[in-house]
Amino acid sequence: MTYLVIATFIWAFSFSLIGSALTHVDPYLSVVIRTFLSLLIFLPFIRNNFSKKYIKFIFIGAIQLGIMYCFYFNAFRFISVSNILLFTIFTPIYIIMINQLVYDSFSLKSLFLVVISVIGAYVIRQTSIEEATLKGFFLIQGANFCFGLGQILYKKNIPTGIKQSTVFPYFYCGAFLVSLMAFIILGDKSKLPTTSTEIMTLFYLGVIASGIGYYLWNKGSTRVSVTQLAIMNNLLIPAGIIVNVVLWHGDFDTVKLVIGTLLIIATSLIDIRNGRKVEIRNSSDLA
Repeated sequence: MTYLVIATFIWAFSFSLIGSALTHVDPYLSVVIRTFLSLLIFLPFIRNNFSKKYIKFIFIGAIQLGIMYCFYFNAFRFISVSNILLFTIFTPIYIIMINQLVYDSFSLKSLFLVVISVIGAYVIRQTSIEEATLKGFFLIQGANFCFGLGQILYKKNIPTGIKQSTVFPYFYCGAFLVSLMAFIILGDKSKLPTTSTEIMTLFYLGVIASGIGYYLWNKGSTRVSVTQLAIMNNLLIPAGIIVNVVLWHGDFDTVKLVIGTLLIIATSLIDIRNGRKVEIRNSSDLA
């Protein structure tokens, strides 16, 4: 859980940074630079003996980061940061649904806890949906689905006992290749980063938010239940709002922030408690 909390804090800055500092940079180019910087961070961990098992992580990285970022960055062209925060609340639902469809492990209790966390996130960040365009909404849902699918695939396919830093060069390679192809085909080559603010923002997003953040998040995902992973996706919303208020002087409703955050935290604690009860029960059965 600690890895997920640290990654959440790191990512809390991303929404406002993208929405305020990268409006004049081509979204596909932003993704290319971000994923390339992340790849550079993990190149020293690459193994000399390439194995076929690494190919799946190229694929996972292409989905979870490459395609997801292409949807996500383009959404900022159509909807506000507030609406992006609102529309990301559905990610936990995708995670539970994907886990059920791919691995046939449905739990009504897990779905109930996730739905409560979604309600908590909506309480925090409810805004007028009419202000957002339909295109922006679907772009964010595409990003949510890819992010959720990538998390489940990584969690289920990472070999037990492997040093996870050794798979991340391939993970970021997949993300970089997809974003590069998207930029070549769809990008606007005239919208380059020119200001120091744009360059520093891309550096932070590539090295810190993506490079370190996704490593911590995916590593943390292997140490929690699918339900906790789904719920933690929505903890980013109150974290992002707090950062926006402190650094960008945004507005928020204190009561809604407290109530929504408590709902999200409570659902996670309930799942942790249920998991411990199962462990105790299993231990007593073996005794």
